[in-house]
Amino acid sequence: MTQHNQHKQNGDDALTASQEMYLKTIFLICEEHKVARVKDIAASLDVSMSSVNGGIKGLVARGLCEHNRYGYVDLSEEGRRIAEDVVERHRVLTIFLRDVLGVSEQVALDDACEMEHVVSHETVQRVIRFTRFLTQHSGDGRRILEAYQTSAS
Repeated sequence: MTQHNQHKQNGDDALTASQEMYLKTIFLICEEHKVARVKDIAASLDVSMSSVNGGIKGLVARGLCEHNRYGYVDLSEEGRRIAEDVVERHRVLTIFLRDVLGVSEQVALDDACEMEHVVSHETVQRVIRFTRFLTQHSGDGRRILEAYQTSAS
């Protein structure tokens, strides 16, 4: 599977889905609790603390986060940018799957979580434009969306 995200360049530089999930999880925990700890990351991802420590080591080596001796994990500026991008891809894909395609909330959330790691920035931008066209234009876009939702029921 080829990964095309803006921050994913070529082979060795590409982030794995797991690395993106660590960045996203650290970001979300910091947003909610101001700090992220290894145990919080492990609980959120339902993995062992040793797995988190290994994952964080790789991110620290890439300059995407810092892990201080008190157990706090902080994102670097680049790590935060990548995490925000992953969060935005998840949000956009969830809206598209739920509001345009009409899948259930939980399926939309689960599928968006899988898709967010493989969908390119370009594709996400097109999904945003398409979703806006269908949901914000009172003319053809609305009629197309309503016709689709009626036929998909």
